Amino acid sequence: MKLGSNLCLGGYSCVSPNFINININSQRQDTMNEYYTYAYLREDKTPYYIGKGKCKTQRHLHPGHYTPIPPKERILILKNNITEEEAFKHEKYMIAVFGRKDLGTGILRNLTDGGNGKSGWKMNENTKEKIRISNFGQKRTEETKRKLSEVNKGNIPWIFGKKHTPETREKIRQAHSGKPFCGNHNNHKNSKWWNNGQINKRSVECPSDGWQPGRLKLKPYNRRK
Repeated sequence: MKLGSNLCLGGYSCVSPNFINININSQRQDTMNEYYTYAYLREDKTPYYIGKGKCKTQRHLHPGHYTPIPPKERILILKNNITEEEAFKHEKYMIAVFGRKDLGTGILRNLTDGGNGKSGWKMNENTKEKIRISNFGQKRTEETKRKLSEVNKGNIPWIFGKKHTPETREKIRQAHSGKPFCGNHNNHKNSKWWNNGQINKRSVECPSDGWQPGRLKLKPYNRRK
């Protein structure tokens, strides 16, 4: 089943994907009606994820680590200017219509039946610290790296092809003006060259045992052609 810009599904009218940037300055009688539901579409226009968003954020909440976000033209707003409760109900309805791949009932990558989660929830600092400690020192397996590579293949970074305006560059320059560099990695005034017989390294103090003052004359690096 495909989703088009002028298609209606289950009595719900779909909005063109060009409507993704929702006008938050429009007057609303009910300030609670700031939620919407959306679909991520494949290249063949079939949906692979259904979710809900909040209008004032002007962007979608990321559905999960293994659900890639498609280009703007393949994000379809299904229903907008609704309450959070209505958004949850519509999300559940649409997931039930298209079914879930993990359950073998349909084509969506959603891992739940929808209607879960809470807007505005923030993780407390204690929980953040527990997660940080539990993940400290862990390395991704080759299988995990492969999966992440497959998921992100073809995704273009948001900054790709874009340049800062002169005004933005000036703001960045002023924000960093007068601030010292952190650490000693750029403090060449007090550092000197050391070598271990094979490589050179610049440091304020002796890096470790086996290093001696001075810089070796190394052979030029031959690039592979």
